[in-house]
Amino acid sequence: MTLHTFHCPTRLHLGRDARHRVPDLLRGRTLIVCTPGQWARLQADAEPWWPREAAVFAEVTPNPDLDALDVAADALRGQGIEGVLAIGGGSAMDAGKALAAMLGTGGSLHRWFRAGEPIPEAGWLPVVAVATTAGTGSEVTPFATIWDTARMRKRSLSGPAAFPAEAVVDPVLMASMPPAVTRSTGLDALNQALESVWSREATPWTEALAARAVALAMEALPQVLERPHDLGARHRMAEASVLAGVCIAQTRTALCHAISYPLTLHFGTPHGLACAFSMQAVWSACAGADDGRLSRLARATGHGSVEAFGSALAELLERCGLSEALAESLPQDHAAVLALVGEMHAPGRSDNLMVPVTEAVLAEVVKRSLALS
Repeated sequence: MTLHTFHCPTRLHLGRDARHRVPDLLRGRTLIVCTPGQWARLQADAEPWWPREAAVFAEVTPNPDLDALDVAADALRGQGIEGVLAIGGGSAMDAGKALAAMLGTGGSLHRWFRAGEPIPEAGWLPVVAVATTAGTGSEVTPFATIWDTARMRKRSLSGPAAFPAEAVVDPVLMASMPPAVTRSTGLDALNQALESVWSREATPWTEALAARAVALAMEALPQVLERPHDLGARHRMAEASVLAGVCIAQTRTALCHAISYPLTLHFGTPHGLACAFSMQAVWSACAGADDGRLSRLARATGHGSVEAFGSALAELLERCGLSEALAESLPQDHAAVLALVGEMHAPGRSDNLMVPVTEAVLAEVVKRSLALS
């Protein structure tokens, strides 16, 4: 018999107006971590649900930078901070987790990632993660992505201590997302669910959760793009995102994410678009070696076969405008993308696919993705 494990210690609060539970979840002096835009929206909120006496780091940028976070941690030390309230999308969550790690342990990203010191497995400050996008699932994962821009590398903080203590997911906070952010984060959620299915670490539990996440995302994503203030659709998309996050917390991501990192580093391609870039091609690569999991997903999502699901996926991506979005964020010269194939072998990602990934397989997936996009 196969041994499976499942671990998700984050307590989830999902539903309309869940944000009003936040004050009851905080303990001690809190650090709010968010983007400048989110901070402005918080201050304009007619019904404040965040602590007014908190310390604030409202300088989160897309793809949080290692050096900038080290500077922020140094400035915040000595302020008696006992917990972190991260509000926003994946970048705010990642920055919040990194600051919780540094402020709780006294360490720094520079020492951990550049000097090679071990990352402490305990002592991190507790994080309450409030999601304002439906995409990364970072509110329920033990990962934080940090971008070492100076060295053109993606770094990852991971481990049980990186799980937020509490996750608050309120679709009301998502209704104001711009279409581009809705598309990118929604595609990220769908991709994470699929990555967990074709992961080498997939289990019957993650398969079942991923099937629901995929079904919800394929239904809700076009709806929220067409009707941004449809709170029912926003709720379904939020549920899909949380489920996908729970799945990758167990399985990790795979080849699509490995391919995405150089696209974001070199071309600034938004993370969700960069992951969706290769989604169809990876599905096709796995379909030829299906051990039953893709067929089960197809049936569970209302499609009769692996081929039928692949067609439905292609139709969804077209309806969501993926090709047009990629055309704006990737170079027209395909050679510039193909030149990055050597950087797309990310340990723990490209080798987490259900089929072996050789240099030739990877190059073919990228070529096919370019043709499709």
